[in-house]
Amino acid sequence: MNPLKILKHNYIWVNLPGTVLALLLLKVLPATALSTYSANDFSSLQTAINDANGNGGGTIDINANITLTSLLPEINSNITFVGDNFTINGANTYEDFFVNSGTVSFSNLTITDGKATGGNGGNGYGYLRSSPS
Repeated sequence: MNPLKILKHNYIWVNLPGTVLALLLLKVLPATALSTYSANDFSSLQTAINDANGNGGGTIDINANITLTSLLPEINSNITFVGDNFTINGANTYEDFFVNSGTVSFSNLTITDGKATGGNGGNGYGYLRSSPS
């Protein structure tokens, strides 16, 4: 006899032969899959960050070199950026990323020519947002 049996409402019946407890109910939690977004220009990168923030995080695939033309949205969720060896360029005018909350990781992505001014970088923050001069 199979010791596992799926019951209604996502519970599993676990039959443990040879024990005093012959039945154990475990709640099965549905898996939560995070979305993947693509960015190939400044506008689509803005949209991808906003969408990931609004949906609890995700992965953003960078599919081209992107030069910033204004500030990007603050990051407020767990986001993984996959660069495919492309570059995000702040044009010596804009900060490349500002992480307000969440865990952010980057792979195979060059981040260059960003501008950060003001603040002292204390209290665990990498840098503070300020207006371009």
